[in-house]
Amino acid sequence: MVAPLNLDNIQGDILSGLPKKGEIFFFFQINKDLVKDFCTGIGELAHHITSVTQCENDRQKIVKEKELAALQDRAPKLLELSGINIAFSHKGLRAMGIKDKTGDTTFEKGMVADADGEDRDKDIEGQPSSYLNDDLSQWEPKFRDESIHGVILITSSSHPKLKEALQKVKKIFKVGEEGASIIEVIQVEGPVRPGDIAGHEHFGFADGIAQPAVDGVPTVVHRGADTVHQGVILVGRGGDILEHQRPSWALDGSFLAFRKLKQNVPEFQKFLDDQAVKTGLTSELLGAKLVGRWKSGAPVENFPRAEDFDAAKAAATDSSVNDSFRYDQTVKQNHCTYAAHTRKTNPRDDIAFKDKKEGHQIHRIIRRGIRKFTDEEEATSTSSTDPKLERGLLYACYQSNLLNGFSFIQRFWANTGFPFNKPDSPNSGFDPIIGAAHFNKPEPSRDMNGFDANDETKRLSLADDWVISRGGEYFFSPSISALQETFAQAA
Repeated sequence: MVAPLNLDNIQGDILSGLPKKGEIFFFFQINKDLVKDFCTGIGELAHHITSVTQCENDRQKIVKEKELAALQDRAPKLLELSGINIAFSHKGLRAMGIKDKTGDTTFEKGMVADADGEDRDKDIEGQPSSYLNDDLSQWEPKFRDESIHGVILITSSSHPKLKEALQKVKKIFKVGEEGASIIEVIQVEGPVRPGDIAGHEHFGFADGIAQPAVDGVPTVVHRGADTVHQGVILVGRGGDILEHQRPSWALDGSFLAFRKLKQNVPEFQKFLDDQAVKTGLTSELLGAKLVGRWKSGAPVENFPRAEDFDAAKAAATDSSVNDSFRYDQTVKQNHCTYAAHTRKTNPRDDIAFKDKKEGHQIHRIIRRGIRKFTDEEEATSTSSTDPKLERGLLYACYQSNLLNGFSFIQRFWANTGFPFNKPDSPNSGFDPIIGAAHFNKPEPSRDMNGFDANDETKRLSLADDWVISRGGEYFFSPSISALQETFAQAA
């Protein structure tokens, strides 16, 4: 019988999210000559891993400080907080001598193999793709060509505190010294966007909305309208469809998909401006139809007209409006296009809720990550070609099954004509934001319909890609007890 859920034993980013003003993803290889030293280091690092309980306690401190500041009519103080989590690729597990089958074949083959393959031409247009459809020539060589064994997530409330936490981790594994048990592959860092644009991705849309709640897990941050079984996110719990195929040490871990994404911001805005003239829509409404939400975060399903712009903005702070809605099947896609990004990746009523193990529920994920930008690029609005001014997202998400989670959502929903059961639109087209066609085709093949309320069959060509993968990997984020009892003892 599985032990009761213990939030002290689960890495905090999975269910709560590490509180942060900035975050570093430190990707590493294990020194093959010093595996035992590395495992010893894991035993030490385990004492510094931030649990769900600690995350929630930190969030409570932040809430209380904001409440106190409001009573005292002052700005809230910045609390000095930091967090550390760790996750391992399949290659990393093998490097430590952990050879058990995890039950997740997508994790075991890795993201490079999932991204593209030579048999891609066997795919049928409009049907689920065999791959993520990444252009691997666009991947950074460190992600594409080098073996990544693991990633350490480091967060903090200030940049000095962030660097201090990173140095603590490096010291444990003697990074940069003789006898280092890990070798840095690549390090990527992102800060939280400031002021009024905080919580908005670079295209300008509010992000992180409508996360699923996990049954029996109380959290400070509101998660959304739907609740999923613990096993949809946590390995080995009820709702994990491979529960009985997991090694015992995998209990209460979760699979992490990481993506470094580039966003072509000026190009996206130019497309909206140009197509607004051609379609007769405002650029704001066309953007909302492509994304599924207004920039404020309000769903276009509830606010479908250009004249709803102000009402949508006013409703943006009401989670009951932003999260608790369904796609009205009687209006079809007159309000929200079937291809809209938020509808593709969280289709709600487009897939019937049969029970907790079927339909839409098993494909839910918990999204994390942080925006990537520099002060220079925030002021740049004309070009996305200078790598020094690259804007994007350091995307992360958690699930108990990558084949049902991230990989499924990208291949079966974003890259295809899903939903397939709509007689008024048998091929809705690609997710305009993240949907990817085969990059090697001579002509652009991304398009969508539903943007024109007077002619739902009219196609809109999505000739340009506005979100481009620059690399990534699949990882497993184990429980804290597994770090101590299995990973620290592996060599």
